[in-house]
Amino acid sequence: MKIQSPLRIVLALMFAVGSYGAAHAQDVTKTSTQDSPIETLVKEVRLLRTALERNNRYGVLLQLTVDRVRLQQQRVDQLSQRLENVQNELTIWTLNQPPLNEQLKQIEEQLESESDPSQIEKLKSDYRQTQGMLGQQTRRRQQLEEQESQLKNDLQMEQQKLETVNERLIKLETDIENETAPKPQ
Repeated sequence: MKIQSPLRIVLALMFAVGSYGAAHAQDVTKTSTQDSPIETLVKEVRLLRTALERNNRYGVLLQLTVDRVRLQQQRVDQLSQRLENVQNELTIWTLNQPPLNEQLKQIEEQLESESDPSQIEKLKSDYRQTQGMLGQQTRRRQQLEEQESQLKNDLQMEQQKLETVNERLIKLETDIENETAPKPQ
């Protein structure tokens, strides 16, 4: 779902609310031709005050909702970046694992064919060191896979929250448009 520009929505809604107040004030003026000029003026002022109060209320609601959309979008962006970093690290690990496995196989082959005791000790030491490195990488891979899974879940939840906040913004926009729409006479 593409998120509309919050500023554009706010401006459009504020314009709609202001237009409603002016249109409603004109309707009252037309229907109150029997009232004295002061009574007409008082009614217009009351209508304008009501329209301003409504405009202020909607302005605050819009601003709060737009701010929530922004914050939620930032949260989604941060989680997406973290997930991408973890996936990149997993890719690097995948590329590094085969060389270590190959290195272990080569050391095993050399151990089988080697007869010099000092060389055998060196190969055994290399073998243990390579196994240790492979073990560390395997544990790191497991951590990364767990982290990736958690980040995917978190990202999905945050995206749902973003959709919910965006739907509230759209509903608020619709409510304002419905309220400010000209009423049939």
